[in-house]
Amino acid sequence: MEEERAIFESVKDFLRKRPRASVIEVSEQTGVPVSKIREYVREGRLVAASDDWKVACERCGREVERGRYCPDCLAELERELAPARPVEKREMVYTPRERMKVHWDRFRRR
Repeated sequence: MEEERAIFESVKDFLRKRPRASVIEVSEQTGVPVSKIREYVREGRLVAASDDWKVACERCGREVERGRYCPDCLAELERELAPARPVEKREMVYTPRERMKVHWDRFRRR
C-alpha cells in the first residue's frame, strides 16, 4: 500500500513539474508503466491533460478524460438505476405562512 502511494506520488510530482508531458514521457521518466498511469486516470486520480492521456469509456468506447464512463453513458446509467434506488421519505417543512394556513384550515373545519 505504501509502495503504491509512492508510485502515484512520483507520477503526480513529475506532472506538477511538467503538466503537458505525454503518457510515454511520464512513464519513461518515472519508471511507472503506461498501463498503471492509465489506471490512475480511470480511477479519477489523474485527469487527462491531452488526447494521449484519455481512456476509453467502458460502455461505448468514446474517449474520457477521467473515470470509467463518458458523461452520456453515466447519465444513462443513472436513469436506469434510479428506479432501483430507495426513495427517501421527506418530512414536510412548512414556512410560517403555510403553518398558519394549515392551522386556520383545521380551525374552520370545526
